[in-house]
Amino acid sequence: PTPEDLQKLYEECKNNPENPISHDIETPMTVLEVDESEIEFENEEVRSIDSIQFSNKEEHGTFIIWNDSNLNIIKNILALPNPKIGWNNWKFDEVNIQYHLGLDAIKGEIHDVMWMWKWLNQDFIKTGRALQFATNFASPEFPAWKHLSKIEKENYGCLDVDATLRLFNYLKRVFTSVGKLRNGKLLPDTKSLWEGYLDDIVHLRPILRDMSKRGFPIDIKEKEKFRNLVEAEQERVLAELQTEYPTKLRRLNPLEGYKTIPLEVLHAEE
Repeated sequence: PTPEDLQKLYEECKNNPENPISHDIETPMTVLEVDESEIEFENEEVRSIDSIQFSNKEEHGTFIIWNDSNLNIIKNILALPNPKIGWNNWKFDEVNIQYHLGLDAIKGEIHDVMWMWKWLNQDFIKTGRALQFATNFASPEFPAWKHLSKIEKENYGCLDVDATLRLFNYLKRVFTSVGKLRNGKLLPDTKSLWEGYLDDIVHLRPILRDMSKRGFPIDIKEKEKFRNLVEAEQERVLAELQTEYPTKLRRLNPLEGYKTIPLEVLHAEE
């Protein structure tokens, strides 16, 4: 895109502050073979950003090379009050962007659509599933694109943010409709899935994040004293339990056998 195109994107987003902005970054490590959630953030090489993509409406995407000439417009778009959405952005994109642009670089309410997907599918063991898998439910007509990560990077990046925006819009429609009566009102003393998602995921996240940063004050001496107390109590209780367990029920041989069979065992077997 030209500088004029990027400025137009900025103005569109600015003039519609209620519309979410889907964003996604690409790094040297974000290829098909690597799961972004498994990348170690401490690695300096991973901090490098090759590009960032934006989408403010479905069927649209903008691919921007991450360089000095584009950095100002990137900062301006991220600083808008519009809700910001991504896929696994809480643990990946946000961390890398803040590393380069500062902790307050991303303004507006920040949603991780992977966690939205998990909120709808509570039985998933992991946080969620792949974006392409989830997008099939929101837009079954959406083309497969993950195989394009190396051969069509620009197209791949734009499809990523478009898919994320479609899935966000789909999930929000589902969340706001579940739990309501036919007249559009909530049942007494209830809230929609959307309100529950905001309360228990989005709004709770910064509280837990700040708690993690602050940590808990720990008295090292008292901690060691308590550990010794617990270990002593364990030994005492274990000794008491020995008399409660009949000798005839106890195992004679170790589970993996003896390294050297004791004479007592040999005599007992004879």
